[in-house]
Amino acid sequence: MTAPSPPAPRQARSRATADSLLKATFELLSESGLEGAVIPRIAERAGVSAANIYRRFADKDALVRATMLQALRASNAANEAVLARLLVRATLAASARRLMALLIEQYRSQPRLMRALLRFIDEKPMLHLFAVGVAHVEFEALHPFNDGNGRIGRLLITLLLWKYGLIHKPHFYVSAFLEEHKEEYLSRMRAVSRDGDWTGWVAFFLRAIASQSDGNLTIARRITTLYDEMKGRFREISGSKWHIAAQDYVFENPVFKNHQLIKRSGMPKHVATRITRLLHEGGLLTELRPARGRRGALFMFEPLMRIVRA
Repeated sequence: MTAPSPPAPRQARSRATADSLLKATFELLSESGLEGAVIPRIAERAGVSAANIYRRFADKDALVRATMLQALRASNAANEAVLARLLVRATLAASARRLMALLIEQYRSQPRLMRALLRFIDEKPMLHLFAVGVAHVEFEALHPFNDGNGRIGRLLITLLLWKYGLIHKPHFYVSAFLEEHKEEYLSRMRAVSRDGDWTGWVAFFLRAIASQSDGNLTIARRITTLYDEMKGRFREISGSKWHIAAQDYVFENPVFKNHQLIKRSGMPKHVATRITRLLHEGGLLTELRPARGRRGALFMFEPLMRIVRA
């Protein structure tokens, strides 16, 4: 990882000071880790006063964040051609293994710096939603791959929400909101890099999460209503004591094969086959793919899928 290049303040003197601060912080993180990169030592190394630092950065966290981001950007730019060549593999698994090898190699080359980065990400006093928003915009700023950065960055949001326990399963996506507000989305991210406007970005990100949450709640209420409405239909069409098990299964797995229903619901094979046939004939199940040879038919519970697709 190479030393970071400074942002571009308007005046040469201010630019030189910013350069010295980021360089000093980078060096101290590399030499002494997060504990050693304290404001007095950074100021001394950069040849400025502590007050000068606080005029540019709200606190040590802000300075370290700026240093880390600049260092990662510089490293990514320096290694872009190498990564493009090395990550081209026959399979995704092979590319992932090569990427992990590169990351391990980088960690070993500067262990104190990498430990400081990992600790800073994990320990900084920030609400988890804020941390997810910051991680997303920093990933997009790094732009580590030739293609697919947007999709991976949005997937990162879902995985981090899950990691922090903010969602029970990794089924929360903000892509629709970000596409609908694409111009503001890109503008907010650029403002972070250009002006350090983290407040504007986080406010936008929280609005995206709130909007998607409201949409998810609306869908959940519609699914709950559908479930209640379908109790009688499943009972009447199936004419079986297994109607509740069948209904629960298709609501959890709206696209399925009959052998999956048998395995996971616990109902006998002949019962499951009969119920599936009756639900299909009754118009609740759509046959997506007919049975052929030893391959079973593929069914879809259309009433639930209409809600999900809306």
